[in-house]
Amino acid sequence: MSDKKLDISKDEYGHLIGNIESISSSSYLDPNGQGYYLAELSIPLDSQPNFKGSFRFVHNMTGKADIIVKD
Repeated sequence: MSDKKLDISKDEYGHLIGNIESISSSSYLDPNGQGYYLAELSIPLDSQPNFKGSFRFVHNMTGKADIIVKD
């Protein structure tokens, strides 16, 4: 299995908008001490006004998200 990192630049492609359906109650630490949370996301790809390009989800893929909370 290849351990390639997929980097989709938000400056070039825009960004995806979705919702967190569930998130782990505790973080996981990688060998460098960086903490991560496991989350299930809902991202409707057919209605993404701010994303240009194609996107393919892969089981157990990782990513970085910015969480924006509105009042």
